[in-house]
Amino acid sequence: MHASPHATTPSVTTQTPPITTAATTNQPNVTTPVITTPAVPTVTTPADTTDIKPTLQDPISVKLMTFNLRYDTTSHPCMSTAVRGAQLMEVIKKYAPDSVSFCEATNDWMKYLRVEMKKLGYEGVGVGRDSGATGDHLSGTGNEHSPVFYRTDKYELLDSDTFWLSVTPAQKGSVSWNSACKRVCSYAVLKDKKSGSIYAHLGTHLDHKSIQAQYNGVMVIETYIKAILEEYGNIGIALSGDLNCVRFDESNPSYVPTTYNTVAAFMDDSRDLAKEKGVDGASWSGFQSPTDWAQGHVSMNDKPAVDTTSSPIDYIFLQKGTATVSYYTIVDDVFTFDYNGKTWYNHPISDHYGVYCEATFTTPSNKLTYNEDKIIVYPAEITVSDTLPKALEGVATLNENLTVSSGLPSQNSAKIENVLLNDDSQAGVYVTGRKHGYWEIILTAKDPSEIKGISVTTADASVVLPQMLRIFVSDNGTDWSRVGGTVAEPTASSTYYIIPEQPITTTYVKVLFSDTDHGAKLVNVSLFGEIKKTGRIDNADITLISGPNEAGSKEGYDKMFDDNTSTKFYIRLYKDAEVPANPDPVGAICFLTKNPTTIASYTLTNANDTASFSGRIPRKWTLYGSVTGAEGSYEIIDEVANPGISTVNYETFTFSVDTPKEFKYYQLVFEVGKTGNVQFSEIAFFESVK
Repeated sequence: MHASPHATTPSVTTQTPPITTAATTNQPNVTTPVITTPAVPTVTTPADTTDIKPTLQDPISVKLMTFNLRYDTTSHPCMSTAVRGAQLMEVIKKYAPDSVSFCEATNDWMKYLRVEMKKLGYEGVGVGRDSGATGDHLSGTGNEHSPVFYRTDKYELLDSDTFWLSVTPAQKGSVSWNSACKRVCSYAVLKDKKSGSIYAHLGTHLDHKSIQAQYNGVMVIETYIKAILEEYGNIGIALSGDLNCVRFDESNPSYVPTTYNTVAAFMDDSRDLAKEKGVDGASWSGFQSPTDWAQGHVSMNDKPAVDTTSSPIDYIFLQKGTATVSYYTIVDDVFTFDYNGKTWYNHPISDHYGVYCEATFTTPSNKLTYNEDKIIVYPAEITVSDTLPKALEGVATLNENLTVSSGLPSQNSAKIENVLLNDDSQAGVYVTGRKHGYWEIILTAKDPSEIKGISVTTADASVVLPQMLRIFVSDNGTDWSRVGGTVAEPTASSTYYIIPEQPITTTYVKVLFSDTDHGAKLVNVSLFGEIKKTGRIDNADITLISGPNEAGSKEGYDKMFDDNTSTKFYIRLYKDAEVPANPDPVGAICFLTKNPTTIASYTLTNANDTASFSGRIPRKWTLYGSVTGAEGSYEIIDEVANPGISTVNYETFTFSVDTPKEFKYYQLVFEVGKTGNVQFSEIAFFESVK
């Protein structure tokens, strides 16, 4: 029978024995922490089913935990593993989870955990995110793991692995989607030694900056969960860790919990299932720096309180529709201890609190189910048909006005460009490793298009078919919105039509397969609708002549003309001097158009970090035009001083020309911003549209 956590809680006393673990250098008088916790209600757990003949479908009751440990173990003595590790072990003994996932488990943390968790009857799985290395020969505060530890007295380890949250999950150290860090997910498949029932526990830590990396990473995890279910059948699935996202934000009514909703589409939040709750609220403790640990609390009456009005960022998710939860709590245990002759009152273990639940997988299923209502921005009908649906009869295809790209290399002669052809040609990709590649096909329209339908045609059964199909649209190629639901298992030689309820005006369409095996192929992708003529001058019809920061450099002037918001033009003047009130202009960006043009308007788009570096907005710029390009022949087309534009990343601003006139040669001259810099990611020019 599974005991509830309070059943094993030791009595709290002021006289405690010394810590049995070895103290680090210059760390005398460290005593066992006093645990200060709220009262935990009695929890009724299911009866022992030892005498029942086991099957994989039998219910299995488990106690689960996740804990972000805080990577920094050296910047203050009280943050060392000798202090915080002993406190963590007290929590593990108290709650006795069947399995627990950790975040930010650095090489030093892992050396500690392998020894001390083993004393409590646990073994762990998982490797470091930097290069896939692990072991006691490694040390330091890097190479973070997301390990899963499990009780060896109760469970047999059937399988384990670590994969990277990237377009190539099997490639060690890989990173994608502007993720600030390499991110991994580790898992253990565990068999109960008595009942024979099986469950898998996956532990991860999503990126803390890139939303795109977060929800794409979730879809990689989903792909691996699907593979585990295919391998082991009807078993319980748990996913836990620091997702670096909240499920709501009361301070921001417009906040959309994209990442949380993406997980919740195929997993249930254990908090929402819980019949009883202990502490409920934020999982962020606020102790985020060495200074916080050094300050401590002045008396036993001081205790950090969980923000009960906020959301956690650490979660335990369970496969949707398969589990019940009897108890859930934020693990807000704090500790009082002596160090170097001083008493440290009520310290949390980390800058995060843990999360704990008691769950029973009652109806495990080998198929993922989806409820995507909260992540579908554009509702759509998805049908598979051998003939064109009635809704698209007479609607033009737009493929001739599209360009196509992909983040994975093409396979042999099956080039990615073939996907736009209306024949039997195939497009293919080469995925490193056996499977689980992540195939994004980006279709870019020369002008915004009104999309009335999208079709995807699979290859025949003689080749590998990509799985987990989803469609996204974007105005800028960076921020994506979902169209319709997931086609989990596309079949061979089939055409899937995605028809939105209302036409969608967009520039970019992404066809995504999150589960792509080695050598996957596709026949065709087509867009149906109407090109919306904007009068934009195609960058292919613009020839760049010269400019500051040489073309081809990392942040050269040509990056404004590449139709890619993830790149930018950036230049800095006055590096070692104060920026004057009237700074010199930046060198002119010179270009010409294929034919004489009459620019009626133009747009400038902020870069990836304009919000963080607002001083890079120029004070002034001037656009010049010339018929011949001869020196002295340039006229001012437009001049903007003190533009007052916002500093929102990737935001696009339109500027009109008061008296348009036909020219072929152009120059654009910026005046640096207040910090002596200028940056923009994109520029576009438009003629009048009749």
